[in-house]
Amino acid sequence: MTATPLAPFDPHDPRLRDQPYALFDRYRAEDPVHWSETAGSIVLTRHRDISTVLRMPGLEPASVLAFSEAVGRRLGRTWPALQAFIDAILFLDATAGHRQARRMLAATLNHRPLAEFSPMIAGLTDELLTPLLDEPAFDLVARFTDPLPYQVMCRILGLPRDVGDRIFAISRNVLRLFNFVLGVREMDAFDAWLTEAFGLIQGLIEERRRQPQSDGITRLLDLAKGEDAHDDIWIQSRVLFLLLVGAETTSAFLSSAIRLSLDMPEIRPAAAEPQQAARVVEELLRLDSPVMLAVRRTTADIELAGRPVAAGTAFIPYITAGNRDPEAYPEPDRFLPGRPGPGNLAFGEGAHACLGGALARLEGRIALPAFFSRLPELRRAEPEVADNWLHLDTFRRLGRLPLARA
Repeated sequence: MTATPLAPFDPHDPRLRDQPYALFDRYRAEDPVHWSETAGSIVLTRHRDISTVLRMPGLEPASVLAFSEAVGRRLGRTWPALQAFIDAILFLDATAGHRQARRMLAATLNHRPLAEFSPMIAGLTDELLTPLLDEPAFDLVARFTDPLPYQVMCRILGLPRDVGDRIFAISRNVLRLFNFVLGVREMDAFDAWLTEAFGLIQGLIEERRRQPQSDGITRLLDLAKGEDAHDDIWIQSRVLFLLLVGAETTSAFLSSAIRLSLDMPEIRPAAAEPQQAARVVEELLRLDSPVMLAVRRTTADIELAGRPVAAGTAFIPYITAGNRDPEAYPEPDRFLPGRPGPGNLAFGEGAHACLGGALARLEGRIALPAFFSRLPELRRAEPEVADNWLHLDTFRRLGRLPLARA
């Protein structure tokens, strides 16, 4: 039988959300540096090419800010809250101020040594797991993997529970901001939501100015007083960026890791052992990364994989594809904690690597052993229903995962 020819890559293909790995295998084998007319970009699926592009000087991240500004000019519209938030997103920041902003946000996130957050994370994990011990069935995402990272970030930044819960409740669609296409109605909705969230955060900024605390908001206020002083909109948007991205990527990782254990039972005993936690977390991040892709654009002519690439060309390095490249990781679909090979690409590499990667790993090393040791025998509560992946282009994230006692 003659194999069907390789189709042009479509970034909206639903298989990228539901069953991406077989699709990536074929592109990696037949055309690993693939021009996609639909995406207007070169799609990368090999680990070595992805790592090169993420680390290469002279490549800048592509931002949706330019898109929203262009649409606004054409329609005579502005979305000030939306544009302020996009400006705060470090992994989209191609400006000269990126390094300074990154240092400030790193100092905010790490206003105390990371290890000092471990007892707090363990305590929140216990609070969320204990009620589940007596329940015959529950939704993993709603009851554990969503609230844990949000509550951790609220504690670190200094958001009271009621403010954190409100921002969480109105943020359910925020990850769609990173999809390839945004409509005007979506931008209107994002702007309204962000305006409300900024208002909640502004109240906390004013409180911290009156009464400083040992928390992330106070630390960011101190840093923002320097010679390049920043206004309150700048501070609001950075606090929200840290809260949402820090919580959402960790939530996506934890739910995917536990979902994998339902199909790969060898994960459960290994993940229940705290001594193996670091190796287990790295392997689970490799097997199902929360961030699917990055976008980079060349600012000068370059060469990649022996091919000349003109200035202005966009790349889409699919992180999830690189993490299952057999050239980098033999038997890539197997769970082999401690396997040899390069570090996984889950949180990116280079100047725009995820700022919260270390915190996400810490949460995984604490939360996953606790979960698997206290709830070792679980199954899908709705085995006949396909897994509920959210309709996202950039993130791989479950919307719900009902579980029941085995």
